[in-house]
Amino acid sequence: MTQQARQIPITAIILDEDIYPRKGVDHRRVGIFAENIRDGFKFEPIEVEHAPGPRQLTEEEARDTARRAYEKNSGRTSVEIGKAIGRARRTVDNYIADLRAVSQMGMDIKIFCMNRLGIPQDRMAKRLGQAREVIRDHLAKMAALPNPPNRDLSRGFTVAQVAQKHGWTDPMV
Repeated sequence: MTQQARQIPITAIILDEDIYPRKGVDHRRVGIFAENIRDGFKFEPIEVEHAPGPRQLTEEEARDTARRAYEKNSGRTSVEIGKAIGRARRTVDNYIADLRAVSQMGMDIKIFCMNRLGIPQDRMAKRLGQAREVIRDHLAKMAALPNPPNRDLSRGFTVAQVAQKHGWTDPMV
């Protein structure tokens, strides 16, 4: 199957590093080419893909892209990120496991604090931009949340040390 050549405006060609993050792009050189094109210099036609497939990313680029995508929107699923970068859900889960754990713990701590303050679940959900069911599910595991700090306290660590280690305030510990 042969592709037919067609002309597109230069403004339709973008280098979006969030989608296609190549290492070592010389932005100064790209800028010079862009300036030459704007000034009317003629170049040989170039071939571009309509929608470049992310499967061309190296393993490192795919990992970095998956992590950036999750950091920008932790609500994205591994399946969604995987489709965008051409990787399986399990692979994406491995790429972002540490980020997901930190995000999850942060959400748990916020919900724990709000719960201890007596804030109702519907207000927690609204403040945190989550569904009420998410809050309910987090509250169900709240009994286990103090276990790691309690273990550290029983091993002789001070309240200040435990608070710093777990990212809690001293009064929470």
